[in-house]
Amino acid sequence: MNSQRKSAKASNERSFRSSQKGRMFKKMLYYGYQMGYDQPIDEAQKMLPNHEVNLQNVSTWCTSDKCSISKPLKAMTAKELNKALSQFEQVYKSYLKRV
Repeated sequence: MNSQRKSAKASNERSFRSSQKGRMFKKMLYYGYQMGYDQPIDEAQKMLPNHEVNLQNVSTWCTSDKCSISKPLKAMTAKELNKALSQFEQVYKSYLKRV
């Protein structure tokens, strides 16, 4: 019985982390969309749907020197994504001040 409770607790914890990670991931993409990251930056991206272009461009930002994590967006852990999101939120706020 005790092992079942531990297993259920671990499963709930994983589910919470993955849903939290999913929300942060979507928020990163939302900010990217708001700032025009869904616009193609090269010829190869012109053939892709806007949501895929947005994902690629946000991920490129994540691997640049502007982000302290320097990892592709999909490869980040929840903790890394949280830190990258905080930084990207600052970029978004800066963008809003210029608009």
